[in-house]
This record gives sequence, C-alpha cells and structure tokens, in this order.
Amino acid sequence: MRPIPSIGQSSLRRLPKEQYATWVRIGTYMAILGYAAFYVATLLFGEPGSVVWFSEGAVVAAGFVSLWLQRKDRARAAGALVLTIIWFELHYSIYSFGYLWSSPVLIFPVMVVCTGLLTTTRVAFLVASLTTVAAPAAALLGRALHGTEGNGLTVVEDLSILATL
Repeated sequence: MRPIPSIGQSSLRRLPKEQYATWVRIGTYMAILGYAAFYVATLLFGEPGSVVWFSEGAVVAAGFVSLWLQRKDRARAAGALVLTIIWFELHYSIYSFGYLWSSPVLIFPVMVVCTGLLTTTRVAFLVASLTTVAAPAAALLGRALHGTEGNGLTVVEDLSILATL
C-alpha cells in the first residue's frame, strides 16, 4: 500500500511541463467561456450599467493575456493570473451586491481546488483561509458603502456558508 502523499505532492506541478501547460490551458479556456457567456447574458438580459460588466470583462481579458503567456511558455504565470483575477472578481462581485450570492459561493470551492492542483496544498489552504475572511468583509463593506441590506444574512451566517464549503 502506498503512503498518503504529503502536502504538495498531489500538485499538477509534478507533471511534465507540457501536461501541466495543457491543464492550465484547459482551465483558462473554461474561465474565458464561462465568464464570456455570463458577460453576454448580462449584456442581453441584465440591467444597463450593471456592475458585473466590468468585472466579467476583466476576467475574459485576463484569460486572453493568460493564453498569450502560455504561448510564451509561461504556464505557471498564466495559471496564477487567471486564478488571481477570478479571486478578485468574485470579491468585487460580493462587494458590489453586498452579500454572498450564489455564483461566488459555487465558484470559490472550485477555485480553491484548482489553486491546490496548480500550486500546492499549502497555497490552497492559504487561499481558502483568506477567502473565508475576505468574502464576508467584502459583503460588509459593500453593505456599508452602498447602503444595501444584502440578502438578510448576518456576518456569522456569511462566515458559516464559506466555512462549510
């Protein structure tokens, strides 16, 4: 029986360079496709001047920059760019709405897993821990600055939602 891998051994970084780059490229295409679809849907069916126009477009643009970095043989930088911009977009979205809404709550666990696969378990744990504090803080800041009531959840409930993910 094989021993359980230690922290960081299950990372995709242990793959040959070409295979690692392929996984980064697949993730980048998925991010571009998902965010572009949401961006177009917002343009067609959303409110004029919606706050997500900027943030969704920023992720799509960063995705294309990531593809360019990958062509320059910079797969790690490309993966880091996409994950970082998505993390900031999710927090900007939470800040803009003033509460933890369904899209970020569904994307955060996927983002943490992808972070762990592309980097190490320690980095994924750091991102998860930081997100558990930063997401409710973004919601609180959004409520305070925009005067919204959020979704009726308290900060403790927001933290509980993130902690259970």
